[in-house]
Amino acid sequence: MTHLLRSKGWIVALAVACLTVAGCEQKKGPGEYYLHGAQWITEDENDQAISNLTQIIHDQPDNVGAYVKRAEIKARLGRYEDALADLDQAIRLQPDNPEIFQRRSDIQAQFGQSDAAISDMNHVIRMRPHDDFALLKRALLSFEADRYHAAIIDLDKFIVARPDHESAYVLRGLCRSRMHQFQLAIADYNQALRLTPNSPHIFVSRAVAKHVLGQIDESIADFETALHLLNSSSRYAAHRYDQRRASIARWIQWMIEENQ
Repeated sequence: MTHLLRSKGWIVALAVACLTVAGCEQKKGPGEYYLHGAQWITEDENDQAISNLTQIIHDQPDNVGAYVKRAEIKARLGRYEDALADLDQAIRLQPDNPEIFQRRSDIQAQFGQSDAAISDMNHVIRMRPHDDFALLKRALLSFEADRYHAAIIDLDKFIVARPDHESAYVLRGLCRSRMHQFQLAIADYNQALRLTPNSPHIFVSRAVAKHVLGQIDESIADFETALHLLNSSSRYAAHRYDQRRASIARWIQWMIEENQ
């Protein structure tokens, strides 16, 4: 059960957006990489792009955009320390730019630097106090760092501002489950399902909480609904969902056998 409760795959609609990668036939100069950024870059162009951006930085050492673009490419290549060094310099040049703090927070989170990532989101929220989604992002970082109480504080504020955002209820439910507040977690999952009634992931989360509370029949029913949704919707037809289907089916079988 722990792997179901802990799997970040069940957190709906909160994945951090990946850098877009698209090809382009024509040769691109430094200015074009600067203007269009990482979405122009294909796998075989990374070195060229970094070289071009490095030339821009050499010629224009105060060019914040070039540092940020180069950091994006380096992060996509897994060169997190180099990417962070570029963003550190960008922040030295523009210490009041919340976008750079947010990008650095994203890379720090990928690099496993939870405290630093949360600290940068604190800066973002101070600079953009009315940015509801910055609160949601910080809540996710807090959840991943096992700071559930802090995450719930941010989620409470976010939900007041955006009461129809189902993933906030899911994340708050996951926090409450980790804190063994299962009844409160179920209430959050119920609200999320009112907003998104065909989400198998939410049914699984609610099934886990109900199982812990000993609500076995209701838990089995939620697992069966989740499995039905995974099997019947073309959205979940891809093979990457096969393991989830198999896992849920095993849980259903195990729970039925245990309670016969």
